[in-house]
Amino acid sequence: MKKLNALFILVFGLAAGCDYIDDPIQGGNGGGPNPSDSLVQKVLVEDYTGHKCPNCPDAASLAEDLKAIYGDQVVVVAVHAGFFASPSTGFETDFTTPEGEAMNSFFGFAAYPSGMVNRKGYPGQHVLNFQAWPPEVADAIPETPRADLNLKAELNGNTITADVEVIYQTDLDGDYAVVVWVTEDGIIAPQVYVGQTIPDYEHNHVLRTSLNSTWGDTLSSGPVDILTPYEATFSTTWNSDWNEQNCHVVAFLYDLETYEVIQVEEIKL
Repeated sequence: MKKLNALFILVFGLAAGCDYIDDPIQGGNGGGPNPSDSLVQKVLVEDYTGHKCPNCPDAASLAEDLKAIYGDQVVVVAVHAGFFASPSTGFETDFTTPEGEAMNSFFGFAAYPSGMVNRKGYPGQHVLNFQAWPPEVADAIPETPRADLNLKAELNGNTITADVEVIYQTDLDGDYAVVVWVTEDGIIAPQVYVGQTIPDYEHNHVLRTSLNSTWGDTLSSGPVDILTPYEATFSTTWNSDWNEQNCHVVAFLYDLETYEVIQVEEIKL
């Protein structure tokens, strides 16, 4: 099996990783009543891509470089959508999802590879060429977290269930929603890359489904209660074609007006 080597060595200094605390719900400060040194800002990098996009492997390599630098503080999700993502002869694997196509259209992606970093800049400045991801991530990493997001998930038969807990750390006033995704690593399938086709390319962080639709569910409206847990549970049907051992669950809290991601968490299923 082949996997492209990283094409970029990024030098932005070392960033502190997230410390995990033993707790049934993973992420943040383990759902404790007060902020702790383990609570850090995490960054969602959405990579809009396709298996027939000749430059998209470079973006995937760059995303892996960012994870190598910042560790668990960077959460990467590869959204296969748009022209280059459609299945065809020789590229029969269908990585697309209804949620991915809806987001691709809504956010106005027209060139690939492109992406978003915590969905900042909407509208007008949110779609970024992949080479612009590193400085955006570097700026977001040291921000003071406005929320702690804790997550646990389990697969029971053909149902996957996720429990989300958000603890706001600052005064926020508005409408905030939670989205929960399943992603999968280690999918071996063809990929176009600059004049060639790699038959056994490894696709990682692939968006598989949402547990609660494209835009999620509203978690809070109006002024929030600081340090008070807001909890929600979501579930959906599991697809037996997915390899459970290679799957993660990603949850993020975002502002329903600006679409900016406030906090994100990722756990191994």
